Amino acid sequence: MNKEDIIKIELLRDAKVQNMHNGFIFPKQYIMKIYYRNNSIRILDLFSKRDITNIDYFKVLEGTKTKVIFEEYKYE
Repeated sequence: MNKEDIIKIELLRDAKVQNMHNGFIFPKQYIMKIYYRNNSIRILDLFSKRDITNIDYFKVLEGTKTKVIFEEYKYE
């Protein structure tokens, strides 16, 4: 097992992104969240095709539906 392994991928449907500088809320869009074994998360804006993880003035307002696209099988 590698600490950089992807353990889960979620697709947020109808999510909104808010610009914290001016309060503007972008129209509904798709956001993808990628979870890694080392507990880090990457956030991808699929409309603009950008990684918005490190943009501190963007806040993702959760979508209406979350679909798990991939999740690592957990051994018991």
